[in-house]
Amino acid sequence: MRKYRFPLQKLLEIREHKENLIKNEMAQAQRKKIEHQMKKEKMNKKYHQGLKDMKYDEKARLLSIAKLQLYQQYFRYLHYVMDKQDTLIRLSDEEIAIIAKKLIEARKEKRVIEKLKERTFKKYQKEVAKEEQDFLDEVGTNRYAANKIKEIKKDKDKKEIEIPLKVPEVEDITRMMYEAIMSGKEEEK
Repeated sequence: MRKYRFPLQKLLEIREHKENLIKNEMAQAQRKKIEHQMKKEKMNKKYHQGLKDMKYDEKARLLSIAKLQLYQQYFRYLHYVMDKQDTLIRLSDEEIAIIAKKLIEARKEKRVIEKLKERTFKKYQKEVAKEEQDFLDEVGTNRYAANKIKEIKKDKDKKEIEIPLKVPEVEDITRMMYEAIMSGKEEEK
């Protein structure tokens, strides 16, 4: 029996590889987004800690104009970094959406080949089943014929079968009937 071999196996492997590459690209884009979110969260914590420090300095009467200006510059810088991280997060979301579309398309392309493989495998299974059935039918026929030959030999040994030497042909029978009819008509006259 021949082994099943899918003729488009290489194409299926290429499509699987393409899908895996896109999955890796998606994972990398998601990691970038998480990094940007973590950096923004870190800046947000620094901002809130800076506010607490500034309020403490104000209560302790340690807040000078120069120190207040430093706090303002520090807060502007943190706002700038957080806004930049928001932009990077938005861009990461857009990139993830684009990659998701590519991934969906790659999965569809791979699924088409997988379905084709399933259909050709089912067809192969039917062909193999038919070949096996044909083989079993042939074995059965051969056994039946062998048994019949054995029966005929046994019967022949028991009694001699008489086979007429000549079986009259249809034309001979027709001619004999015609002659009998004609001879009956002559006797009537």
